Amino acid sequence: MRELFAFFGRELVGTFRDADGVVSFDYVDDYAGPPLSLSLPLGERPPAADVHAYLDNLLPDHQQLRARWARERGLSSADWCSPTESRHRHPVYGRRYRRPDRQPGDR
Repeated sequence: MRELFAFFGRELVGTFRDADGVVSFDYVDDYAGPPLSLSLPLGERPPAADVHAYLDNLLPDHQQLRARWARERGLSSADWCSPTESRHRHPVYGRRYRRPDRQPGDR
């Protein structure tokens, strides 16, 4: 199973999980801030399709750019976890994403 942690600033918001191709998202139990997205509401587990769409929309639409990022990191072009974690920091809302084996300040 792969995991990707989601943060607002330095606050852990929740965890994305991919178990055999089924993607899920769960907020941490004590999180009381705003949802990451309206498609990922607080208090309920969103459908896998909504979680996948949220992650997919963090990456560029241009397939050649996605493929280049994947090649640079030795990944499958369909792999959402590493390109999302290594390339995405939301400039306005301070969202950050990282794998469990990385520290919050790692780049």
